[in-house]
Amino acid sequence: LSSLFASGAEKGGRREFIIDTDSGVDDAIALLMCLRPASLVSVAAVTTVAGNVSGKQALTNAKVVVRQARGNSDCADIPVIGGADG
Repeated sequence: LSSLFASGAEKGGRREFIIDTDSGVDDAIALLMCLRPASLVSVAAVTTVAGNVSGKQALTNAKVVVRQARGNSDCADIPVIGGADG
């Protein structure tokens, strides 16, 4: 995710990004960090692809992470969209 900080629009003083992930354990933790209220980024959407896990599992994992973060009002409307399955 470090390369994400190179670009992105501003939203409420934070950079706004679409995060594309394979939602393995490492990416799930990074996504949680981006979704926390004190984060320097605003997540506009999450897309998933196969990688460390299958595309189907990546989508499931990302949905669970975003659902858990929904207590943060900034996360209430973040879409999670499945992409390529390998």
